[in-house]
Amino acid sequence: MCPSWIEPLTDAFGGDSSNVTSFGESAGAAPSSCASLTKSLSRSEAVEVVFNAYDITLSTLDDGAMKNLIEYITDLGYVCPALALTRAWSGKAYYYNFNEANPWNDLCKGFSMHMLDAAFLFQNYNKKPTPKAREAGVQLGKDLIKFTGGIAPWQKSDEEKVFVRLPGPSEEMVASTVGGSGWRNGRRHIIFKPQQEGKVDLDGLRMAWD
Repeated sequence: MCPSWIEPLTDAFGGDSSNVTSFGESAGAAPSSCASLTKSLSRSEAVEVVFNAYDITLSTLDDGAMKNLIEYITDLGYVCPALALTRAWSGKAYYYNFNEANPWNDLCKGFSMHMLDAAFLFQNYNKKPTPKAREAGVQLGKDLIKFTGGIAPWQKSDEEKVFVRLPGPSEEMVASTVGGSGWRNGRRHIIFKPQQEGKVDLDGLRMAWD
C-alpha cells in the first residue's frame, strides 16, 4: 500500500499510484521476489548464481536483505541498460555514476541511490549534505552545462571503452573520470561477472523481473 500523499502527486503527473511501493513497508518483498524469479527463469542454476552473488535468501526480510535486493534491482534495472546504451550509441556518449552517499536517515543512508543526483544537482536540500558533498553536486551541474552547450564534459565512451565521470564520493574526491566502466570505483561488477562467464543472461533476468 502506498502512502496517502503519493496518490495526488502521481495523478497530477499522469502516473499510477498502485505502482508505487515504499521499501520501508515492503515486508516479504525479498521472499516473494525470489519466488517470482525462480518461477520465471528456465535455468535453475541462473537463479542460484544470482542469489549467491547478491546474498539474497528466502529467509525473513530484514534491512540487510532488503539492501541486497535493492542492489540487484538497481544493477539490473538501471546500470545494465545504461551501459548497454552507452556502448551502442552511434554518436558521442558520456556516462556518469553519481557516487555521493545519501545523507538522510533511511534504509539507504550511506549509499548512492536512484535520483539522488537530482537532489544534489538542483541544490534543493543543501542543509543536509556536507560542504564537500555539495561541491560534488555543483561539479555535476558544471559538467551538464558543458554537455548541453556542445562542449565535451569528459572523455566520450564507445563500444570498446566506457569512460565514467564520478561525482563523489566527496570524502575521496569531488569528481574524477575513470575507465573500465567504473568498476572498483563505487560500482559493483557482481551481475556482469557471471554474465561474462556465460552463467546468466541479462535479458532473461530482466524479463523474469518484469
